[in-house]
Amino acid sequence: MAENNKPVHRLRYGNVVASVWANNSHAGYFFNTTFARVYKEGRAIAYFR
Repeated sequence: MAENNKPVHRLRYGNVVASVWANNSHAGYFFNTTFARVYKEGRAIAYFR
């Protein structure tokens, strides 16, 4: 099976983004969550992790 580098689900609440990642192991799937704060840097949108 090929590796998928996209999150399973992405939630946004204001300027905070939460990404849910699925990881497969011999015991089954488990999930991790990462959080990032969205802000503008000049004209570009950046993420602070």
